[in-house]
Amino acid sequence: MAAQAEMVTGEGGNELTKKSESVTAEDLKKTFSTPQLGKVESMDIVRTKGRSFAYLDLLPSSDKSLPKLSSTYN
Repeated sequence: MAAQAEMVTGEGGNELTKKSESVTAEDLKKTFSTPQLGKVESMDIVRTKGRSFAYLDLLPSSDKSLPKLSSTYN
């Protein structure tokens, strides 16, 4: 399953908003750990009533990784 997600940039950095409760941590790691983007170092998933968020620590593969991530998932 491809993770449906939206990247939101705020004061504290980037926040990944998951679009489905069925998306797992493994789905997100597979989606965002790519040669083009980098490697997910750690992840914190916050599930609340009706919403879920995933905060990712991503080790970018290059200086172009974060702009690519933002343009792909925004």
